[in-house]
Amino acid sequence: MANDAGILSYGAYLPRRRLQRSSILAANSWFAPGLRGLAKGERTMANWDEDSVTMAVEAARDCLGGLAPADLGQLMFASTTHPYDDRQNAAIVANALHLGSSLRVLDVTGSQRAGTSALISALNSGGNALVAAAEHRLAQAASPQEMHYGDGGAALLLGRGATVARFIGSHSETVDFVHQFRASERAHDYAWEERWIRDEGYMKIVPAALAALFKGSDTAASSVTHFCMPCTLPRVAAGLAKRVGLPETALRDNLAAVCGDTGVAHPLHERPQPVEARLWRQAFGGRRVVAAGLAGEGDAAAGCGRRLGRGRRARSSSQAAFTARRSFSSVPGLALR
Repeated sequence: MANDAGILSYGAYLPRRRLQRSSILAANSWFAPGLRGLAKGERTMANWDEDSVTMAVEAARDCLGGLAPADLGQLMFASTTHPYDDRQNAAIVANALHLGSSLRVLDVTGSQRAGTSALISALNSGGNALVAAAEHRLAQAASPQEMHYGDGGAALLLGRGATVARFIGSHSETVDFVHQFRASERAHDYAWEERWIRDEGYMKIVPAALAALFKGSDTAASSVTHFCMPCTLPRVAAGLAKRVGLPETALRDNLAAVCGDTGVAHPLHERPQPVEARLWRQAFGGRRVVAAGLAGEGDAAAGCGRRLGRGRRARSSSQAAFTARRSFSSVPGLALR
């Protein structure tokens, strides 16, 4: 469904601290020599006094630039690591941003698609909204997740007017494909073998979602100039691009080497921030950007990119583009015209 809503501004926060993956290998190679193939690059690490709320606040401050619109109607805060189970985490974010009390707030959680679900819901609801997402996941020592997971937050200001990217439409796929989960009494995620996730998840579910997205938004795969797939598994994004007919030159960095997988915030990082607006600048003038991901449930969205508006740069280094989500049982995708 197309409308005139879109992204008005964006921001991101990545912790200053970095953990070199080679250091993880050095500490655990005696126990898990198989980690050697993942020991390249670095990932972000939250400091002792940071959590998903503080990172969401920092990202939102970067997005708003110290000035919130007077007609802001709602704030959605997406995370699977909210610090409180029985307290409105989004209200803490709103208070820290001095947004006032006449505001509807909502915590969005439950799966890795929380960020894209919040985004699409806000875009379809109309009116100005702030969507923030952040993640601070614990990983079991010597596990692939310890190599992949990064901490960070991202935020988008949505509404009508001088948009950076206009929302064209969305598509959702729901498949009960359980590639990973975290039980309520557990501190760490349980994940299946990576080949299973790649072959039965990404390579089967994502292409169907992208095909529906292209059809629903009247977008030809060959016209896509930027394809953003926030998947940290090697060669998955290239394989997907080839399978759905995207140009080889459209593939973009998934940020795995510089910050890792930031969970529900990663789609929003791939959207506006980590590339520090570079891909956004490339997106204006009729170019199309598509972002996709796999989640416990999934979403797909399409947008039309315009010249940079008042979007702000990230406070830490990396690279970014538009929308995507990695999680399972569904898929998010995004197109910019």
